[in-house]
Amino acid sequence: MKTLLLTILYGALIPAIVWSQSSNRRGSSYTAEENKVTIINQIDPNCAFFFSAIDKTDYWKDIDYIKKDISLSVESPYLELQQNLSFFPQPIFWCRNGMQYLIRGVDKKTHTALMSASDKIADNEIRFFSSMTDSLNLRTGSIERISQIKDFVNRGIYTRMCKEKYDKKLAYLEGYQKAHPTSRLFSDLCKTSFYADYINQLFLAIKREPSRADSLKKVMLAAHPQIQNDELLFSFQYRLFCQAYNDFLAQNKYQRDSISLSERYNSVKENFTGKIRDYLLFSIIHAAPSDKQVGILLPDFYNDCNDETYISYIRENVAAKAGTSVPVKDLLFTTKLDKVSLQQIIDQNKGKLIYVDFWASWCSPCRAMMKESKLLHEKFKDKVAFIYISIDKDFSAWKKASKEEALQDKSSFCISSEAEFIKKYAIKSIPRYVLFDKDGGIVTDNAPRPNSVNELGKLFGKL
Repeated sequence: MKTLLLTILYGALIPAIVWSQSSNRRGSSYTAEENKVTIINQIDPNCAFFFSAIDKTDYWKDIDYIKKDISLSVESPYLELQQNLSFFPQPIFWCRNGMQYLIRGVDKKTHTALMSASDKIADNEIRFFSSMTDSLNLRTGSIERISQIKDFVNRGIYTRMCKEKYDKKLAYLEGYQKAHPTSRLFSDLCKTSFYADYINQLFLAIKREPSRADSLKKVMLAAHPQIQNDELLFSFQYRLFCQAYNDFLAQNKYQRDSISLSERYNSVKENFTGKIRDYLLFSIIHAAPSDKQVGILLPDFYNDCNDETYISYIRENVAAKAGTSVPVKDLLFTTKLDKVSLQQIIDQNKGKLIYVDFWASWCSPCRAMMKESKLLHEKFKDKVAFIYISIDKDFSAWKKASKEEALQDKSSFCISSEAEFIKKYAIKSIPRYVLFDKDGGIVTDNAPRPNSVNELGKLFGKL
């Protein structure tokens, strides 16, 4: 909810860019260049401008003192700049990929930069948000202010005010385009942005207006297909909205406010596709509060994410700090999220046979064998170490099942189904049992099941 609150408070859209070091002297000539946006300061160079932006990996960058001209590399249809001023929402500008823009002055009343482009369509687009903000009085009369939200909720008109604001934005866009044509893509992105902002406002209403919670949830669930637009990921507010919306879907599925990291991760896989899916998977790993929580999801992330920029960033900046800078090889986790390798388990049990049970919380045959396994453990505990390794992707489900089966932390672990050991021995179906000798060598990678007591007894007796 902290992320959501920030979104509601500020309502500021911030850009997705890749920063280049290219900077040119004032007065140089420019030509449109694909995957770049050029900003030219045409007024007094002593008049500095301050903008903020965020790159693809959520790295904040301040563009301070634009006294000279600057070129910014862009990977998306638009570059979104936020001007840093003392009021909210701060001015934003959608700069079309491949265009150059002139800072030609400053609005004396709001101190907003006045920007223009030589291309008429791009010029109309760069002016749109400032025009809408002033015309709809969004700068001073925004309903996002917390004090006003409480008042609207108490008077029972909050949701109506949200819908009215959304409708006004749509109407303004339609009227603006008749007088100042924009591209179809710009129009579509604005509509998605407006709708996402409207749905975002309803998150608070569910908590504040419990009598309307069910009807509001239906509206929000129905919005799912309409709010997904890969091309809008350059907007930081839209990214925050997608994160909050995924949390809503997970909370709705599990019928509780508190959701685990793995539940949030699985919700992304179930509900999102394309670039948004990759971004949300990345954002969950990137923002995980602890190395332990990162580690449990890394194997799946490397397999699930299709964006090499995100994968490389996690390897170099997140996984390395967690001590897991490569796709996890035989890395296991306890219910307390402590990391241990399969080799460490083997070393700790040198001098004993090791009988490894591969299972999962959802596998009925696996769990049916647990009772037999415990009886087997009691009979051979002096000679054989019994290890239980789950291939669950849902960490919470595994943790719950481990508790139900009364498995001890020192012998119960979770491993990724993509781990090298799983692939090497082709563990494609479970239950599956692997037997190691007293020196840690594999005796068989398809040992008898726990209910084959006599057969196992003979096998143990030979080793």
